Amino acid sequence: GQIQSLRSLSLEDNFLSGPVPSELGKLQNLRSISLGNNELSGTISTEFGQLQSIYQISLRDNPLSGTIPSELGTLQLLDTIILHDNNLSGSIPTELGNLQNLREITLHGNNLNSSIPTELGKLQNLEKIDFFDSNLFGPIPSELGQIQSLRSLSLEDNFLSGPVPSELGKLQNLEGISLNNNQLCGIIPTELGQIPSLIVLQLQGNFITGTLPTELDDIPVVVFTLSTSDIADFFCSNDNFCPSVDGKRYFCNFDDGVDVGGSCEECVGSTEDCLFQGLPPGGINNCFEVCDPTKFCF
Repeated sequence: GQIQSLRSLSLEDNFLSGPVPSELGKLQNLRSISLGNNELSGTISTEFGQLQSIYQISLRDNPLSGTIPSELGTLQLLDTIILHDNNLSGSIPTELGNLQNLREITLHGNNLNSSIPTELGKLQNLEKIDFFDSNLFGPIPSELGQIQSLRSLSLEDNFLSGPVPSELGKLQNLEGISLNNNQLCGIIPTELGQIPSLIVLQLQGNFITGTLPTELDDIPVVVFTLSTSDIADFFCSNDNFCPSVDGKRYFCNFDDGVDVGGSCEECVGSTEDCLFQGLPPGGINNCFEVCDPTKFCF
C-alpha cells in the first residue's frame, strides 16, 4: 500500500491466500485491481472507498465473505464491479445507484439475501446486470426499465416474485433477459415484443400463466417451458420450489422428516383441500403456501 504511483494491480489465477489488505485503499492512483480466482478470504475492506481513481474492481472466484461495502458507491469513476462466486452476504448497497459511469456489475454465485435496489434504475450507462444465483428476493424493480443502455439482464435462479415488469419493454438495446427459476407470476408482458434487439428471453421455472404473446414470435430464442411430462420427474425439497406448467401451480409434497425429497403435486381446489389429500405435514404446509389463491398475481 506504499507504492503511490501504482496504476494497475493484476494477480488473478494464482494461489494467493489470506485477507485482501486494507492498505490497498491508500493507493490513490490505482485504476484497476484484479485479484480473481485465488484463495483470498476475509471481507472487502471499506478502505476501498478511498480509491477515487479506480475504474475496475475484480475480486471474483474467491471465498470472500461479509458484505459489499456501501463505500464503493462513492467511486465516481468506477465502471466495472466483478464480485461473482464468493461467499458475500447482506444487501446490495443502494449507494451503487450513485455510480453514473458504471457499465457492468456482476455478483452471481453469492448468498446476498437481498432485494434489487430501485436505485440501480438511475445508472444510465449500465450495460450488464448479472445477479443470477445470489439468493435475491422481492420484485424486479420497474425502475430497471429506465436503463436505456442495458444489454443483458441475468436474474435467474433466485427467489424473485411478483410480475415481470412491463417497463422492461422500454429497453431498446436489451439483447438478453434471463429470469428463469424464480417465483415470478402473472402473464408475459406484450411490451417485451417491442424490444428490437432482444435475442433471448428465458422464463422457465416460474409461476407464469396465460399464453405466449404473438408479439414475441420474432425473438430467436423465446421462452423455455416445462411440459406436464417433465413435471413428473421434477425433484423438489423443503425449499418448496416447483415450477408452474401450462398455467397450473404445483407444490412440493415433502415430508420434513424424510431426506429423500418429494414430488411436485398440482394445486387442486382451495387451500382447505390440502387437509384432505393424505399429505405428510411438510406437504400440507407447502400446499397452503403455494395454493393460496390470494397469493396469485395476474
